Amino acid sequence: MDKKLKFLNYQSEWIKFDGRFALSEKSRRTGITYAEAYRMTRKHATKKVKGGKSWFTSADLSAAEEYIDYVAYFAKVLNTAAKYVGEVVINKEDDVTAHRVRFANGQECNAISSNPTRFRSKGGDITLDEFAHHKDQEKMYTAAKPSIMWGNDVRIISTHNG
Repeated sequence: MDKKLKFLNYQSEWIKFDGRFALSEKSRRTGITYAEAYRMTRKHATKKVKGGKSWFTSADLSAAEEYIDYVAYFAKVLNTAAKYVGEVVINKEDDVTAHRVRFANGQECNAISSNPTRFRSKGGDITLDEFAHHKDQEKMYTAAKPSIMWGNDVRIISTHNG
């Protein structure tokens, strides 16, 4: 990890874990999503995301935007050529947009809404944040799961909901 950054032990463990599936049960504002943004930025910077794209979704769009802000911040800290592109249209017919950071090496990190149809058929690493707070967790997981089959990561992060 970058020596300029300090992470708590559990954040470091999350960053270092290299399995294709990971699940984190967390409390609010404990920094796992922050650690995930660092992990994904580093992975994109070293061109290790198979297919070159990652998809992040949270319970609401403002949380997804915060994640993309973290990715842009970590790209600067890691001295990695990347640009916050802003909101981009990924499907005109259904009016689907994503907030995107594009890396100079061609990799892309995208944050989208929590609607499962928004990232169905999208290849790459997937992070489902605040999973327990999504309206239809089963459809979200069903949409994400095939990424593992194609060699990508699926990570689920959530606080309790009830």
